[in-house]
Amino acid sequence: LVRVSAAGKRIRLRFTNEGGSDVLNLGAVHVGLAGPDGSVLPGSDRVVTFDSHHTITIPAGAPLLSDAIDLPVKALDRLVISTYLPGLAARTGHTLLHYMTTGDQTAAAQLPQQRLARLTALVSEVDVDAVTATSVVVCLGDSITDGATSTSNAFRSYPDRLAERLAPAGKWAVVNVGIGGNKLLRYGTGPNA
Repeated sequence: LVRVSAAGKRIRLRFTNEGGSDVLNLGAVHVGLAGPDGSVLPGSDRVVTFDSHHTITIPAGAPLLSDAIDLPVKALDRLVISTYLPGLAARTGHTLLHYMTTGDQTAAAQLPQQRLARLTALVSEVDVDAVTATSVVVCLGDSITDGATSTSNAFRSYPDRLAERLAPAGKWAVVNVGIGGNKLLRYGTGPNA
């Protein structure tokens, strides 16, 4: 579950395996607008492709951009990104809370028998082909900027609050590039890493 800060007519997803030591197989990916209960709104589900392929392998240490996805979004819209990972291996890197279940459920409006699990972040960015935003505010910092101590999936970090304040003007996008542990070249150690 992610939220965009700018309105647009298309989006792209950036997947990351930059902290991985093995390949990451994406068996299927879907994205759609999230309803109030977190389910995918009817008619908004889109299949995500990569160079027109539905499945792809991301090499260790690499990012991957999806093809453009025709999905109009408004500022502060929430998106559900569903990813099927066949043969998921343990990965290192920045972790977030994700909803998960078994099997390929990427086309399901809501995950059956879902549970919350702390997993490495797979999507590191959502690019919006903006229709109104002409300026960007970039929020830098450590885990506080990242939203590590705020309520999961409630969008209460200070960059989220800033996006809410700037959204009515329609001219600003807010990008959160907070880094848990505040390490650029390697992952941190200790309780805050």
